[in-house]
Amino acid sequence: MGLEQVKKEIIDNATKTADAILVEAKQEAEKIFDETKKTALEERKKADTHTSDLLLTLERREIAAAEFDARKMMLDAKKELIDEAMKQAAQKVMSWNGKKRESVMNTLTEKAKKDLDLAIIAANPKDKTYVKGFSFEEADIQAGMIGRTKDGRVSVDYSVDEMLQTIRSNNLAEIGKVLFE
Repeated sequence: MGLEQVKKEIIDNATKTADAILVEAKQEAEKIFDETKKTALEERKKADTHTSDLLLTLERREIAAAEFDARKMMLDAKKELIDEAMKQAAQKVMSWNGKKRESVMNTLTEKAKKDLDLAIIAANPKDKTYVKGFSFEEADIQAGMIGRTKDGRVSVDYSVDEMLQTIRSNNLAEIGKVLFE
């Protein structure tokens, strides 16, 4: 065998080996590319699912916040209406004059006498004429009265503002039914 033939055989073997290595490398590269593509698709699906879940969560939060705000606005509006109704009731009571006002003062005086040893009645100056048999003190109230014992240590507040506040606190559900149903 000559040198040329050995050289040719070595080159052929090297070429065959190189071709085999290239084919194997190409197959390995395709396999890696396919796996990478598959992994990328899986990661994209995971990311899409995660994004979808985040969007759903965000949407639910936004809806819940909007519903909360709507309920709060509704409650605020109802509170304003109740406040206005109470204000109108107070104005109506405060507009009473003459016999009606005297009758209310007498009823409140009798109630105060039952609740304490009544000695002093504090009321609006225009109610002074309706206070008989008790000391009178001027009070910064629109209507009604505040009854006190002689020493002033015990008192009852039957002012219109206080009575309406008590009515509101104790009967809020019923007031709401009347106004909103």
